[in-house]
Amino acid sequence: MTISPAQNGPLKIAFTFDRRSQYLSQGVAYEDCAQFETDEVIDLMAKAIERQGHQVDMVGNLRDVVKCLAQDPLPDWDLVFNYSEGHGGCASMREARMPALLEAYGYECVFADSAGLAKGHDKALTKMVLEHYSVPTPPSAIVPPLRVTGPEKDLTPARSAITSSRHASSLAVYPLFAKPTSECCSVGITKITSPHDLEPAVAALRQRYPDQEILLEPFLSGREFTIALVGTGDDARVLGVQEIVFPQDKEDNFCSFNWKMFESAKSVEYPDVKNPEPAVAKSCEAALRAWKAIGCRDLGRVDVRMDEANENAYVLEDWLSIAPVGGLNLAKVEAMGAWLFTIKQPQKLGADKRVNNR
Repeated sequence: MTISPAQNGPLKIAFTFDRRSQYLSQGVAYEDCAQFETDEVIDLMAKAIERQGHQVDMVGNLRDVVKCLAQDPLPDWDLVFNYSEGHGGCASMREARMPALLEAYGYECVFADSAGLAKGHDKALTKMVLEHYSVPTPPSAIVPPLRVTGPEKDLTPARSAITSSRHASSLAVYPLFAKPTSECCSVGITKITSPHDLEPAVAALRQRYPDQEILLEPFLSGREFTIALVGTGDDARVLGVQEIVFPQDKEDNFCSFNWKMFESAKSVEYPDVKNPEPAVAKSCEAALRAWKAIGCRDLGRVDVRMDEANENAYVLEDWLSIAPVGGLNLAKVEAMGAWLFTIKQPQKLGADKRVNNR
């Protein structure tokens, strides 16, 4: 089935999303739905698209989409603005399920497709892809899921993972980070300060996330940048750069879940991406290479952290660090929605080209 939108007129846009308020009202823990947007953000994005002359169908989450696709005839959507995160089921496929379902019915989604989301939402897989394409990313080791090994097969799974990793020497220096491979918003990320704490910390994460691998990485103490990117493939380019500024009195200078959700993040923006300082230039280059390697498209961001000397930039695999869209504040939401759906200028985005070429 092929959806054929009007070539030059307004489009009928299906807007898919997960409302945080809806999940909280159903008893889902805040930590498990923190990545979902507020009602205010969702409504602002819809209004921005409508102001461009397009019709917005406020569809909702995956279950809402399933109900729509059960109709005969099928909905006459021209394009899907997919902002859904997904909930439940296989963790690594949460975000990929929505576009996969829509693609099976012939609908085109803005932002990453199902393949890109399947890769990008699995930190271990993302890391393998980045390393294959020689994109700089922190050295790592992977502890297998508890459901695969069982509790008694290996009493020191973290040490075994490090020993068998080709990055063993880099992982001998503390602190280390332990991360479940398919969570976002820094959920579950644990800073390990000594070898004595390694196995207990990893064991706790494996018990909490028995179906996920646990990723071990060294801590990078340099500057951190969020790189906004736009476009697809060879047309992709850096749109802007933001540096995360950690308070001087903050002991753990990294983006933990609590810091992201409940503390005030300060940042410095670098709008001149054509003549950046060396650290910004290196970060932009690494981010753009990662964007292409993972197969991201349209609009999103990549997070990059420098080493202690601020000489080398490393792409962080943490989802949404290589993301279809993420880290937007309210002041920018309306502008993004309006800009993205200025369909009359098809050279801007891969999404525009896909719409107009069908």
